[in-house]
Amino acid sequence: MSLLKLGRDNWARTSPAKDGVVFLILTFIIGFAALNTGNNLLYLIFGMMTSMVIISGILSMLNLSSIEIDLKYLPQTFALRPSIATLIVTNNKIIPSYSLTFRIGENFAHLSHIASKSTEEIRIKCFFNKRGWSEFPEIILNTGFPFAFFNKWVRMTAGEQKIIVFPSIHNVSKDQLTEKVIAGESESRMTGQGTELRTIREYETGDNIKYIDWKKTAKSHKLMVREFYGEEREVAKVIFTPENDNCENIEQYISEKASLLIEYLNKELDVEFVTPEHSILARKNDESVNRILRYLALY
Repeated sequence: MSLLKLGRDNWARTSPAKDGVVFLILTFIIGFAALNTGNNLLYLIFGMMTSMVIISGILSMLNLSSIEIDLKYLPQTFALRPSIATLIVTNNKIIPSYSLTFRIGENFAHLSHIASKSTEEIRIKCFFNKRGWSEFPEIILNTGFPFAFFNKWVRMTAGEQKIIVFPSIHNVSKDQLTEKVIAGESESRMTGQGTELRTIREYETGDNIKYIDWKKTAKSHKLMVREFYGEEREVAKVIFTPENDNCENIEQYISEKASLLIEYLNKELDVEFVTPEHSILARKNDESVNRILRYLALY
């Protein structure tokens, strides 16, 4: 069995299909008739049908053997929202595999054929219940090949890497945005990459390298960048202070802040995310957005 390399547990499970149950019943009926009548033709038919069952089991196990899965790509992943993962499927056998179905929960992806010693990519939906670090969900690989009499399946894992799951987000109404402005949770000001110097600060991931101040960098031995005031980009401020706000439900509080951040970015606004430790300026489709969401995910 170990030579077959059948999934994570190195073991294949079997569940009968509807056609397989009918075929087995017919096999037993013909076998019973052959014993009672002594008819050689019935014995021959019974032997052929029994051989088909045995061959089906062996071929289906070979079909599932030596299949490996690795996680290639998973985009921004939010809790309680479906995400599309790209998986690399590798067939390490010297023979091809056919009719493979991959299942995560209620979501399926089908691969009709994968040649020997080759790889294929598939996309499948996945779902995470909580924010923070998470292992990729277990994958069930099954096949009905070759005769669809039985479904054989094995448990698979997509590598050992962990996934960072961002907080759940929800739709933010106009009233909620207005209330945040009045309450001082967000405010607008004009900033950007203009000509008037605003400050020189330490370099952060996502900053444009052309604004690095090399003189300050040489003095401080740290990468320092120039930040300018501008006239075209509006910035909304989101303040994250759960201790000061005395929030009763930290998960709901984090979800609200993440939702507010995404809503402002979707409105083409820059967002200054302020915490007691630091401040991050985020722009849409910038790496700084992931830094903020990562901070909220691991808080």
